[in-house]
Amino acid sequence: MKTKIGFCLAFIMTMVLLGCAQEKNVQADEMLKDETKQNEIMTAIVEDHEMMMNMMDHIKKNDHAMQMMRGDSVMMYDMMQGNQMVDLMRGSPKMMGTMMQHMMKMATEDTTACKAMGSMMMGNEHMMRMMQDLMHEKGMMGNGKTSQMHMEQHQHDN
Repeated sequence: MKTKIGFCLAFIMTMVLLGCAQEKNVQADEMLKDETKQNEIMTAIVEDHEMMMNMMDHIKKNDHAMQMMRGDSVMMYDMMQGNQMVDLMRGSPKMMGTMMQHMMKMATEDTTACKAMGSMMMGNEHMMRMMQDLMHEKGMMGNGKTSQMHMEQHQHDN
């Protein structure tokens, strides 16, 4: 008899706890439907370093989220315009190397991109001098006159 009462009490308690748990899920779902609550939650996440890092980990692990990030050309453009990418590369030489490798691969596979990159570099006086100096050091270019003639020939070809 005591066993039956104990079993009934355990069953009732389990049902009550399950009911409470389901109610909490409904409250969370309902809260997320409210735009004001959504904004409060998102603001709380982005203003808390630890929660933001956790959110970024979730984004990195989710294919859909990563596709959305890659596909957001406005965000990417804003990051490049605001010097955030430059700051990121300055702070991480490894990141800069990875980005340059991807750009070089793209240039190898796409002649239009390659010409555009080459034209940009040739249009930048500092970059031109740096490349000439590197080529001279590697024995790829002769004296200054030969270098100048080679560069002028290359510019006329384009």
